[in-house]
Amino acid sequence: MLVSLLLVTALLAVCVTLPVERTLYLVALLIPLDSVIEFETVIGFVSLFDLVLLVAAITISARSWRPGFGRLELSRSAALYVIFSLLFVVSGVISIVIAQIPADALRALFTRTQHVALFLLCLGTLTTVDRIRGVLRVLVVGAVGASLTVLFQGFGVVVFDPTTVSETGRTIAGITLPFARSSGVFDIYGRFGAYVSLGFATAIVASAQPEVFRIQRSVAMIAAGVIGTAVVVTQSRSTWLACLVLVSALLFLTIALRYRDRPRRLVLLGFLAGTGALAVLGVLLPLLVAVKPATVFVRLEQLQVAMTIIIRNPLLGVGKGAFVIYNMEMYGHSHVLHNLYANTLVQSGLLGFVPFVAIHLLPALELVRLLSNRALDNSSLAISVTLLAGYIAILVELQFASGLAYSSFWLAVGTTAAAVFAFTDRAPVRYLRRVATDSKRIVIAEYE
Repeated sequence: MLVSLLLVTALLAVCVTLPVERTLYLVALLIPLDSVIEFETVIGFVSLFDLVLLVAAITISARSWRPGFGRLELSRSAALYVIFSLLFVVSGVISIVIAQIPADALRALFTRTQHVALFLLCLGTLTTVDRIRGVLRVLVVGAVGASLTVLFQGFGVVVFDPTTVSETGRTIAGITLPFARSSGVFDIYGRFGAYVSLGFATAIVASAQPEVFRIQRSVAMIAAGVIGTAVVVTQSRSTWLACLVLVSALLFLTIALRYRDRPRRLVLLGFLAGTGALAVLGVLLPLLVAVKPATVFVRLEQLQVAMTIIIRNPLLGVGKGAFVIYNMEMYGHSHVLHNLYANTLVQSGLLGFVPFVAIHLLPALELVRLLSNRALDNSSLAISVTLLAGYIAILVELQFASGLAYSSFWLAVGTTAAAVFAFTDRAPVRYLRRVATDSKRIVIAEYE
């Protein structure tokens, strides 16, 4: 306990002294510790990461304050993000009122507010391409560190959490894997997959174009190898599928950008790529289902329960924790819901679902539109492709997990949204101050 308190004190002190962008980098690096060091409070367990994020939000906001300015001017996109974020938090407040388990709803509101703050901090802090590049480099380091914990635990070197490691490997096509299933320091396999996706994509792209991320090619290749090996050791079918989609997205986007001036060839290549992907999925999906078919049927039952709840409570949902009660009534077991969108609809109804979808899909759509901008340099294109491929992989992972409370997901959303502003030289927020006034003119100073 004493060691934990000393570590918390040291990290909080570091947050206060670091520059704003490096404070955010520290937050990104500490996401794997979200469930490792926890303290019990009136709203449930609060982790070391929760405390660091809280202090980071306060310090970044305080340092970003410009004394003497007249007003803040939000861009149209930033204003939409703020409005949707507020609506999403409001839906969490309503969930407390209607929840059958108010304590769970209160904790969910805390987590929701925390992650919206992380999204907005990314939007306001990652204002340059160098900062976008910086956070992706940090995520490579974090992904390698998290992957090493998976490998150490999977091969029996160190056991971080006995509840997340199995004694034997899974059997696939009659072959039993020679290592234990492990998620390292993460308490849930989906958290590992969601966290390493952007770092994995960055390492792969840096292996081909080391100058983009200013990472040595050999270092990038080693990082990609470590992360890829850890993905195999997790033996998580959703993580395998997400990383397969990640690599496929990188290949497709690279080819699409190369042949965007030759539409006929691009259509042909797209057709061939789509056919090949369907063929691979046709072989792969039955193998993945056969690994443990019982869990597949259970998750289909979960979706049926979710549809029943959504039809009965379409506008407001039923709040946090109520799904398990409905699941017990219908099927007699207490499994949680493993789908990001269904989970959001069940908890918050359309009132929370619509702003949530807007928050995380608008940046992705903006980034897709940005890829057609011929004014972007090679470095910006490569970073855009990296972000989009990693983002798609995270969304694939979260179709098999209730990832609403995953900090890595919100970090990815915020980084993607900030990248669109950075690549187009637009500021999400401008600080305006009246510096001179007379009867004929008003001079306004703009701070970047």
